[in-house]
Amino acid sequence: MFTRLLAAALAVTLPSAAFAACTQADLKGKWRFNFDLNRTITIDGAERVQFLSCILNIKADGTITPGDCETVNNSGDPGSFFIAPSNRKLAMKASNCTVAFSGDIVFSNDFGLVLGNVTYFVNGAKLSISPDKQMLLGWVSIAGTPWAAVTAMKIAKP
Repeated sequence: MFTRLLAAALAVTLPSAAFAACTQADLKGKWRFNFDLNRTITIDGAERVQFLSCILNIKADGTITPGDCETVNNSGDPGSFFIAPSNRKLAMKASNCTVAFSGDIVFSNDFGLVLGNVTYFVNGAKLSISPDKQMLLGWVSIAGTPWAAVTAMKIAKP
């Protein structure tokens, strides 16, 4: 009985492979990012939440290549994610498994989200990666707003 209890206690307290240290390579792959822009707009007298879902490909060095985007709302506004010429990348901080933009802000509009005729410039991010390295959760700061919630799921490895 003591052996079983000891084994159970060790299983709970010892880190498993799923909780292994984070590396920059953990970001490599195709991700579906969901941006809750924390905005509501009024269309035909009804409020609609602005939400954008985009495929982003992240290379091993953190370079981002945008893919297709779609709006997830009732307004039908088209959406997109764009990157202006920039040296900024997504960088993993291995000590606490968080992800943020690296590099200097070259332009205040290095990265942007577009919904309808409105452009939201992304100027910061703080994300945490799940222990299995398949999900990201956190926020992005958008010019004019303090933050917007972000979730991402890895949908393919390169």
